Amino acid sequence: MRKNIIKIVLLGVLIILCLWQTSILWLGNMSSHNFLGQKQTGYNITVVQPKAIWLNIGDFAYNINEKNDEYIEALIIELMSRLRAQELKVDPVQDLAYSQLLGRKGMIYEYGTSLTLEELIGPGLAKNVSSIKGNEIFIDLSEQSSQYTNVYLIDEEEEKIYRTVLKKKLEIHESTLRRFNENSLSDVLLQYQASSTSNQSEFIKGNVFYLPNNQSMPIRYDEIQLEPVIKVGDQKEVETALESYVNTFFTNPFLKQVNTTSSSIVFSEDIQTIVRYSEAGTLEFKKTSTTSPNKLTKGEKMFMVSQFIEECKGIPEHLRQSIYLDEIIENSTTGETRYRYGYKYNGFDVIFGEKVKEELEIEAPLEITVKNNQIVQGKWIMLKVMARTEQKKIHNSVIEVQGELTTDINTVINKVYDQDTSDGYRKELMTYLECAYVITDLRSKPRFNWAVLYDNQWLYYE
Repeated sequence: MRKNIIKIVLLGVLIILCLWQTSILWLGNMSSHNFLGQKQTGYNITVVQPKAIWLNIGDFAYNINEKNDEYIEALIIELMSRLRAQELKVDPVQDLAYSQLLGRKGMIYEYGTSLTLEELIGPGLAKNVSSIKGNEIFIDLSEQSSQYTNVYLIDEEEEKIYRTVLKKKLEIHESTLRRFNENSLSDVLLQYQASSTSNQSEFIKGNVFYLPNNQSMPIRYDEIQLEPVIKVGDQKEVETALESYVNTFFTNPFLKQVNTTSSSIVFSEDIQTIVRYSEAGTLEFKKTSTTSPNKLTKGEKMFMVSQFIEECKGIPEHLRQSIYLDEIIENSTTGETRYRYGYKYNGFDVIFGEKVKEELEIEAPLEITVKNNQIVQGKWIMLKVMARTEQKKIHNSVIEVQGELTTDINTVINKVYDQDTSDGYRKELMTYLECAYVITDLRSKPRFNWAVLYDNQWLYYE
């Protein structure tokens, strides 16, 4: 009798171990799946990816993101780790204009929106510097010193400049500058001009980097197309394809419920978490939030969002690698903070028109909402931007299709003001002027245009 009891107990233990091992093989570590709202510790990742990193050589600048340079991640880590490693002393600069800085050799980190130092570098800064904000960082590489590096924070909106001194050289940044001089990257990268140092400054608010009317014309670019991440199929096939994206939001993915409508599939778990996939090409999750008062600083919220994007398996890898923070919206009434991200391809913005946004039911390619100390909502496109290809009969080869933009910046500026001039007076300065991919219809080929934001309206010129 006693032996039978022992056998039954041993058999029970083996069954439990078998079930546990099976769950690990199928799901990995269960604790890693539902990480929404977990308390985060340690700040060892890049907090905010810049929209672009420019190598400035005085007269011209080069976008080193353009070819997905292998130095990008190393550059960011080196700068941020050095800024975090010392007690920052940040002083306003009164006797230096941004246009003067752009006359020096250096590297410029351009961000899509104005950010505080705490949001840029991470939580834990002294109160007297954490709230200082800016939208660009200029690293001065013109001075040859082994003891320090001058780093400037530029706040274009308030027209302010701040300086901090790093106690060591930035070796990777300096080696990148040397590599540029030695390898002539200008042969493979487009050459840009800063508007602040050109005669275009009278038309443009702040500084933008644009392609000038010289060897950059005509502007050659890769044509693009949109492909769905989830291929169209029957309901079961689509649900199966979505499993790897939606399971990350549930404590036990096996217990999630599935409901379908004519245009979407909804996954849920005890009404605490709802994930909706729209056949138009978006994935959205909503999580019931607690009612605890917000205690997170701006830097802590920014870190939480960045870590979520870095680790969430529901976000396609290509999207994670192509986005940059474009806007932060704080709503004091609801207590929500929304983080909206833009999309880039080969160094150029990808702009989604209003009609496309309405069809996808989005405000940005990726948006994350924080409330009551946790992430409560997220929404992003399940579409992939990729090079358009053609099948050639000769040698039966597939090639990437390229196009040319022949309109120059002077023509664009003339068109903008010719249609909006009254008695010789201009109403506004342009707040955005860049070459960009423009998607105005999901069923039409994306265009490559000059994109202008003028008087709160988007204008496009081929």
